[in-house]
Amino acid sequence: MSITYGEMLAVAARVMGDQFNDEHGRLTYPDPVNFPEQHDKAVRVVRRGLARAVSAKPDWNWLRQVVALDLEADEYEYDMPWFFLGHILGPVTFQTPGPMREALVVTPDVIERLRAGDGANQTGDPVYVTFYRDQKNDPSQPAMWKAAFYPTPSRDVTVLVAVRAEPEAMRDASDQFIAGSEFNRMIEAAVMLEAANEASPERRPVLMEEYERARADAIRNDDRSKARNGGKLSRTMGGWNGYPWDRVTDVSVNGVLVN
Repeated sequence: MSITYGEMLAVAARVMGDQFNDEHGRLTYPDPVNFPEQHDKAVRVVRRGLARAVSAKPDWNWLRQVVALDLEADEYEYDMPWFFLGHILGPVTFQTPGPMREALVVTPDVIERLRAGDGANQTGDPVYVTFYRDQKNDPSQPAMWKAAFYPTPSRDVTVLVAVRAEPEAMRDASDQFIAGSEFNRMIEAAVMLEAANEASPERRPVLMEEYERARADAIRNDDRSKARNGGKLSRTMGGWNGYPWDRVTDVSVNGVLVN
């Protein structure tokens, strides 16, 4: 299993000299109620450690996710996953009885104009799609992204799009980092290094060496998995199983070019 947020907090606290154990003697994280200062310090260190790990390689394979949206007839708006923050890596495609088709990505105002007047009643296979932040009702929660299609789907169909997954700020002790268990060593080493930067500078040289080794191993593993499983993005997102996709090249509203 991937390393949990609680385990990262416990590691950070231990390196900073604030070790906590549960009733069974197992390493645990500082309780935010009883030890708020130690907890807040560990939270800051873990956040910096995760940022270091994410930025160690701009194109981590685990930050490239293919999202499948199951479209339903007469529904044109859909929630995007929590890890999507607006960065698309490939075309939006779907299967037809013949070739793969692509829905062209446009800005939200284009969809609004297309849906104005009689356009609101248009149905069929998706031709255009837009991605936008939803209105945030709860200030304590992040604003979610949505996808809107035009025309309104007339049948159930699954669309696929490759996106960059952005790790969400973890809040619960049981939350797991997006990278997966094979990257636990790098994540833990990054957190330990940031903890040393915070409170144990004498340990920094040794922990820096450990982090660099773990980072190099993680990059090699990531490169191998990309070559084995993903390949080039164009092979992942279109033309698989021998199907080309039909690409839309322009968008017009009432005969006026808008892209």
